[in-house]
Amino acid sequence: MNSPEELYNKLVRHIRGMNNACVAFSGGIDSTLLLHAADEALGDAFEAVTVRGMMIPSEETIHAADYARSNGFKHSLIDLDFSLFPEFIKNDNLRCYHCKKAIFTAILLHSSSRNISNVIEGSHTADINDYRPGMRALKELGIRSPFIETGLGKNDIIEISRAIKLRGYDRPSSSCLATRIEYGTSIDPGQLLQIHTAENALSSLGFRQVRIRAHGSIARIEVDPGQISRLLQDELRSSIITAIKSAGFSYAALDLEGYRQGSMNSGISGVHDEQ
Repeated sequence: MNSPEELYNKLVRHIRGMNNACVAFSGGIDSTLLLHAADEALGDAFEAVTVRGMMIPSEETIHAADYARSNGFKHSLIDLDFSLFPEFIKNDNLRCYHCKKAIFTAILLHSSSRNISNVIEGSHTADINDYRPGMRALKELGIRSPFIETGLGKNDIIEISRAIKLRGYDRPSSSCLATRIEYGTSIDPGQLLQIHTAENALSSLGFRQVRIRAHGSIARIEVDPGQISRLLQDELRSSIITAIKSAGFSYAALDLEGYRQGSMNSGISGVHDEQ
């Protein structure tokens, strides 16, 4: 069994064979590890690129930019107006495909302007068999996924990140705010802001992993199962209700199953998405 250091060296060697690359950098643990591996493998022949859009939490974009700058990485921000993509706004069960296609088409155009021939991103082996229509877009556009190409999964990424002492390997996962909205309900910037505001309010109250799933005027709250009893404490419950209503929802509902990826996919038989 290979050690985390051996797996990391394998990843670096693999990326070195690309000669140059744009790294799609969200600021999450997967793309952060990819960024450091690209730096070690390619030196000045790589650049980090972050796309900014209405469904991407603003603090995640700020974190990505600050992280790249503080580590001395070349970094570019691309602003993308997702209201110009009706297939995304429609929000059917191929939303992720349309979203990824828009994002990576923009990154490809950027990389071409820099004479960079490879765009790489942080999907890992667990994504292959999951419901990820965005993976199809990556394949169609010729985007490289070094973790998949070297056989690395999520646990490998965490263990490597811990071994090489990357900051933030234990940050709570984030994801596209559009994943909080039911399929078939059009994506609306105002509702995305409501969701973002409500999630930030609960995070400020000490809930580490939070999702607000929007069902019209109802906010369905998901937190880690171990924190559900805390959420129900009278004083805290009152603060949560106030925060949810202040964000623009009429009702606050607790999901007794707690936080789980892909809960908005329950109506699509046999599939899950990272949400």
